[in-house]
Amino acid sequence: MRYKLLILILIVILSGCVTGISTSDLAGEYFNIGNAYFDLKKYDKAVFYYKEAYKLDNTLLKARFNMALSYIALDRNDTADNILAELLEKDSENVRILASLAYSYHVEGKDEEALSELNKILTISPENTDARNNMAVILWKLDRKTEAAEEFKKLLKYVPDDMRTEYNLGKILTEEGKYDEALKYLDNYIQVKPEDYNALNTAAEAYTGLEDYSKALKAYSTSLSIDDKQAEIWFKRAYILLTKVEDPDKGLTYLRQSLELGYRDDKKFSELLNTNDLMEKDRVKDLFKELNIRVKGENKKTSGEQPAGRGEFGHIPNGGRTYPQ
Repeated sequence: MRYKLLILILIVILSGCVTGISTSDLAGEYFNIGNAYFDLKKYDKAVFYYKEAYKLDNTLLKARFNMALSYIALDRNDTADNILAELLEKDSENVRILASLAYSYHVEGKDEEALSELNKILTISPENTDARNNMAVILWKLDRKTEAAEEFKKLLKYVPDDMRTEYNLGKILTEEGKYDEALKYLDNYIQVKPEDYNALNTAAEAYTGLEDYSKALKAYSTSLSIDDKQAEIWFKRAYILLTKVEDPDKGLTYLRQSLELGYRDDKKFSELLNTNDLMEKDRVKDLFKELNIRVKGENKKTSGEQPAGRGEFGHIPNGGRTYPQ
């Protein structure tokens, strides 16, 4: 409501006083209206007023910058990219423009181009934690896990208490099979955020990789005490009990719980049934049959699948008052 009132006041002032205001002042007022519309997420209207402001004063580069951010929000990334590239011709080391262009490229799926812009930022400002996090996230997405882990480690040197990075490192190192190292970061994270069942599940995966099944089961148990509707985690507990730890009765109970909660992964079911170490194979088959679940074989992974809990690329700067002077 505050922004809407501001817009109305500004429009009324402009409509009644255009003849008594300088061109630069008028451009500034249009810019302010654009900012108000941007904050209201009415990006098409924001673009209109940013354009009017820039027409009146072509030195008002912050209007062009915020116009580019508006185009990104409108999914018109090509237009935004052109504007940002034009701004970089005037100011090639402007970190905020580089970051916005990297974000736009990332949204478009142009991750190599995004990495190029992030590299430029880190050359100018190695301590830029947002850029380093975003670099690591993109490398992770591109399955360049070792490089991504190195970037996360560098990030921790600048922000040693950043729990998000501790978790991301634990997750990515688990994916790489570096379980001992992964658990160092995961343990740090879980000490601070013991309620995060995703971290507990990742720790359980690492313990499973180390064949420390008692600790894996304990981590899964703690996770399920936080959220007992995690069908996949019930299945993973069952898998360990039915194949690695000699407790098939409990394993079958957990398997039933998983299936009744709706867990369906034909690849995992086939893996379970084909495991040489599987105890009570006939009872497992009977349970699938009882619940009308037919195991057909291995399903293909969907392309582009990403690990759960993966880090997130930071957002573009907010409009209006964020343009670097």
